[in-house]
Amino acid sequence: MSDKKELTATQQAILYKKKDHPDWANTEIAESVGCSDSHVSSTLKRWNPTEMNSDGTVGGSKNPSLLFWFLVQAPIGIAIWFLKASIAVTLTSIKLTLGLTLWAIELPFRILGALFGSSK
Repeated sequence: MSDKKELTATQQAILYKKKDHPDWANTEIAESVGCSDSHVSSTLKRWNPTEMNSDGTVGGSKNPSLLFWFLVQAPIGIAIWFLKASIAVTLTSIKLTLGLTLWAIELPFRILGALFGSSK
């Protein structure tokens, strides 16, 4: 299965114009090729003019392949999720520990205050 995509004649013309005139704005390319500015914009977002082969094909859009997703993106996403979850658990544990510590420090003073009363 080939990962190459055959571009339309207009898409090829857009990429050739951008390659030949890198300083041109999208509107200039659109007028030269005879298409809309949005078509030029979407074509240039998907493909780089230097990536076009001589037969008018490109190696595919910038969408990652399924294999790349399974081998790279999914494990990184899972690792980030676990990292976020562990940070949340750690912060909750710290909050509970601080609360219990302050309560344990304050408890004897409350007991003493209840037994002997407070001197106001």
